[in-house]
Amino acid sequence: MTKLIDKILLSGKYGEKAIIFENEGRTNLNQQNYLNALFKPDLSLKTDFSEFAYFGGFRCAKSFSQQLVVYLLCTLYKHLKTLFVRDTYGQLESSVIKQFNDEFLPMGNYEYATTKRNANFDNKSFLSFRTFERDTDILSAEYDVICVCQIEDLTVDLFLQLIGRLSGRILPKPLLLVEGNPSVGWVKARYKDVSSDELAKKNIFAITNGKTSDNPFISEEYIIRVRNNSPAWWSARYLD
Repeated sequence: MTKLIDKILLSGKYGEKAIIFENEGRTNLNQQNYLNALFKPDLSLKTDFSEFAYFGGFRCAKSFSQQLVVYLLCTLYKHLKTLFVRDTYGQLESSVIKQFNDEFLPMGNYEYATTKRNANFDNKSFLSFRTFERDTDILSAEYDVICVCQIEDLTVDLFLQLIGRLSGRILPKPLLLVEGNPSVGWVKARYKDVSSDELAKKNIFAITNGKTSDNPFISEEYIIRVRNNSPAWWSARYLD
């Protein structure tokens, strides 16, 4: 039987942090499967896929999982060039950058340059946080890893331009990571309207059914309260 990652231990200059998928007898299987599709138990990178998608509802751990993968790659591989993209600057600053720094900056493995919006890692890897709304340098460099938050907010043309910048040579193969919650459009057609076998033929691994209830750190009472105060269509899309 293949051994699965059931815990990830992060080490930094200022301590350690354990990332676990289980709490009080519940396991986030989607999150665990996603991390295991990317990494071997020793956290060396698998090469089965080059594109990874994690879609699902509110607080199902898709965003954190992508940020964790980016952080791991930047710490495990020297001189990695990584790009984290979101559509608008306000969303990028208040969600992606804040969440990433709140979670990982205290570990002490990188310094964050606020003006340039770059995370400069001690091993010479760097992570740039960018948005098509404001930045003009996104498509003027090559990257080893590109991660897109809420990919359904991008046009297919911008998405294809991002793919064109994945030409780095640090990893066994450059990686594209995307997450969101598409209900219609090109993103749904690319990832959710096809079978896993069809995706695999294109070197794509996708989690398409993340639910809020996947997260073992979210209580059932919380989900019930949100559901009771939300329209049925909102619950169907963002909880289920």
